[in-house]
Amino acid sequence: MKYPFFQAVLFLLLFPAWAYSGGDSAPTFEAFPVAPLYQGKTAPVDLSHEEAREFQTHLRRTTKEPVNFAGQYVLTTWGAGSGCTYGAIVSKATGKVHLLPGVICNLGRSSDRITYQKDSRLLILTGYLNDQDPNGRYFYELTPAGFNHLLTLPNKPTWETP
Repeated sequence: MKYPFFQAVLFLLLFPAWAYSGGDSAPTFEAFPVAPLYQGKTAPVDLSHEEAREFQTHLRRTTKEPVNFAGQYVLTTWGAGSGCTYGAIVSKATGKVHLLPGVICNLGRSSDRITYQKDSRLLILTGYLNDQDPNGRYFYELTPAGFNHLLTLPNKPTWETP
């Protein structure tokens, strides 16, 4: 490496997400509150989209579970290959289905790939989204139209020390 400074600058220009310092600016669950939690009758699953019909048995079973995401949804996941997880949310109030923004892959435990809370609209996916770089934390807000990407923070490479 004859010009390490030049190579570092070029890398940061070509991959600006790696240049993001992050700090304390990661979205928090508290910044996306919902209230109250839905406690009414469970609506039938809306299978009007082809992707929802593909997973209809799993999605119908899901509605028997309690609300665990964004005040009225049940978030459910299933395997999508080695080290990968896919999923959807189903509204207990309307039956509407939103698929998660993509397949999330990492070598950690499956519970580390998707983070959410029952009283927040924030969804965090950790790993490689749709098997693409960067390996990071992908922050999404659930809106009436679906998931809105807020921010991606790259994970530190495993060879870096904390």
